[in-house]
Amino acid sequence: EEHTAALSQLKRSHDEAMSKVAEDHASLLGDIQAEHQSKFDAQALENDRNKAKLQKMMAKHADDLKAHYEGKFKSMIDENETYLNQMQNEASSLKKANEKLSKDIETEKSDGESLQNALRDRTAKERKMAQQIEGLKKE
Repeated sequence: EEHTAALSQLKRSHDEAMSKVAEDHASLLGDIQAEHQSKFDAQALENDRNKAKLQKMMAKHADDLKAHYEGKFKSMIDENETYLNQMQNEASSLKKANEKLSKDIETEKSDGESLQNALRDRTAKERKMAQQIEGLKKE
């Protein structure tokens, strides 16, 4: 009986120790889980802050790039419009000069034709006079 009582006592002690170990284990596991959840939450909060900060920096950079390139495009458009106006003015000037030269050529051409006609008439008159002189010499 003593042996059975000792075994019973030993079994109860063992069960109590195992129960205490299970309670300690559950308590430690809960503490570790709470600590890990706290660290996880802190890291998630820090990640959210960094994400917001990065998004703000990216938005600022995008705005800066937009302003920079809008300025470049504006100045390029202005330069192209100025160049286009200069080319149009130069083309207009060249067209006017071309028209004036065409008129001058036409004037010179008609003057040349007038002079050629006058020369032909004079040559014809000189021949006629030469023939009249020859005719008078023969008489």
